Amino acid sequence: YGCPRESRGIQCPTAFGHSIGWQVYRYDAHAVLIHSGSDAGENALVYYSPDRRDGAVIFVNGANGWVIMTRVVELIGDEPLIAAYYRGLVERVMHHAMPPLGSP
Repeated sequence: YGCPRESRGIQCPTAFGHSIGWQVYRYDAHAVLIHSGSDAGENALVYYSPDRRDGAVIFVNGANGWVIMTRVVELIGDEPLIAAYYRGLVERVMHHAMPPLGSP
């Protein structure tokens, strides 16, 4: 879907691509590997940062899984740039307002 440039507070990856079923997002020297999947009512998101040696596996039931998974990434707090990027995609693709958590 590309970078949602018109969304507020979004820092797009400096580079991204695919490798063996994973998406690779690079923010300068920081890399995040992401694998996701969804079908009717089931959604999954896995992310891992090799340089931070940290990540998460998130499974959600429900048609609005991407909204919930984005909020979960935000609440975990270890990848704020990924959370912001997904907020922008949810707003752009799903037309669902997603202000950052804690904003007025």
